[in-house]
Amino acid sequence: MRKQILLVYTMDIEYMTVAVNKMDSTDPLYSEERFNEIKIEVLCRLKKRIGYPSQNIIFIPVCAWFGDKLIELSDNML
Repeated sequence: MRKQILLVYTMDIEYMTVAVNKMDSTDPLYSEERFNEIKIEVLCRLKKRIGYPSQNIIFIPVCAWFGDKLIELSDNML
């Protein structure tokens, strides 16, 4: 993942969207707390190692197995 992010950064792409998958496997299911933990960890890595500006990154929780938030909004993750 780090190589792809570095490539995006060197191509001067300003904004990035990160899909946080497998939200159905958290405890409890679809945990906002776990999503925020992942978000903070990824932001720290992007900022420290690559220098990507954190204000330009959007995080979206998804569950590809059930299709939550892939095409339509889901009641599981508001």
